[in-house]
Amino acid sequence: MQKIKFKKFNTEEEVFEYLEANGKHKSKSLATLIWSYADLNQEFAIIQEHMFDGYRVSPCWELTDMRQRINSDWHRWYTRENEYLPCDMFDLRTMKDYEIPYGFLELHNVKSLFRIDPKLSQLFDSLPQCNLHTFLRNYHNGILDGQAFSEDVLEWPVSLSTGITDPTRVGFFTVNKLYEMLKQQANGYSEHFDKSISISENMKSESLRESKGVIATFGRALEKLIRSGYYHPWSTSERNMFEDSLLFNGPHANRFEVWDAKDIPKAYHWSSYAEDCGTLGHSCMRSESDKKKVEFYAQMGDSVKILVLLNSDNLVLGRAILWQKCYNRRRKDSFKVMDRVYTVRNSYEILFHRWAVDNHVIRKKLNSYTNNTLIQPNGKGGIGACYIETPKDIKQRLNMVVQNLTNNYNDRIEIPEEEYQYLPWLDTFKFYDHIAGSFVTHKTMGGHFKCQSTTGHLQRDRNNESKSYDLQELMRSKRINS
Repeated sequence: MQKIKFKKFNTEEEVFEYLEANGKHKSKSLATLIWSYADLNQEFAIIQEHMFDGYRVSPCWELTDMRQRINSDWHRWYTRENEYLPCDMFDLRTMKDYEIPYGFLELHNVKSLFRIDPKLSQLFDSLPQCNLHTFLRNYHNGILDGQAFSEDVLEWPVSLSTGITDPTRVGFFTVNKLYEMLKQQANGYSEHFDKSISISENMKSESLRESKGVIATFGRALEKLIRSGYYHPWSTSERNMFEDSLLFNGPHANRFEVWDAKDIPKAYHWSSYAEDCGTLGHSCMRSESDKKKVEFYAQMGDSVKILVLLNSDNLVLGRAILWQKCYNRRRKDSFKVMDRVYTVRNSYEILFHRWAVDNHVIRKKLNSYTNNTLIQPNGKGGIGACYIETPKDIKQRLNMVVQNLTNNYNDRIEIPEEEYQYLPWLDTFKFYDHIAGSFVTHKTMGGHFKCQSTTGHLQRDRNNESKSYDLQELMRSKRINS
């Protein structure tokens, strides 16, 4: 390795014209950079040398000055461009030997340090191929698009892997962090690296990654690497797909489970929640006083289950009712429906929708209690009005409630508390038809009572009885066909 100085230039314009004449680099900012350092008579390390092309250089390291930062301008030029400065720009008489400190050669050639850990590659390779895969392969091989990458080269993520302490995130180093560690070691203040192997080999050390590495979301790592506002060839949904795959990575990662009806009250109770926030933390059926209403689901038996997203502590991050035996006019056979999704983070909703796609489960078009339109798992194509049958014992208890609501005050009967049928707030199958004994999604199919009350009681609603008898006939035909 050698070090050298620039020739003396009279003006900055002279430097720019010289670069332009040699066809090497037409950047005004580079000319300004060369002029300022040539004027300071500063020495540069020759990082790469080609006999006919010229030199690639960087300022020499002044490691005794612990306040000195890495030179971002030259580092950006060296990393981002493939240009060599012409040999004629340097004063060959100033050339002398220079022993570059351990690791700094690799640090300059940061593209050789990118690399994606094999475990992370395998995890991403399991996803449907998209443009983001191509970008990451180029990143891994040090192939950079000069227009896409952030100007802040010193904060680029280096050596991506799954996070050591949190496998649902990614771990990496930055150029700045590596520079600080190398400078400390060169001055004898630390022993971060084993000098018998390269930096890239050192960065595979779990202890080093755990103590000195950065852990962030995959999206945050991309933000540090890519220039703000740049048009990415991948979509937001594709990026989210990569982030979502990390959420289920590792032995202590989040996971989905399907619970039977008897466990639904547990999934609803606030004490099972991982956090008291989001739509889950603010759901209306989460308290102790709501237990008698939520017990309705347990009474439904095989007709209903619940999908829960759990963290490593077995606490609920999200939930969605899975109705098991649903029908509409068009389909001969029954199908499953995923009801409204409640989560501690809105971003988790897409995980439930993706689960619906993978498991062929119909879902709500909008994640709200006002809109009860159902669509295909992939989000395309409406299903129309649907119904679910009510088990006989629930139907009998509800009939007593209905009788009191429809009778005159003097004709009402007293229903013992243990026989009264309370209902939870129903987001989708929100109408009850007592004639057909069924819960329906739309009044066009039937339903004289609305089931959206935090008190657990039915609310009378107008409807045409002929629709109820049509629904009865439809239900009878479905039983015959099945």
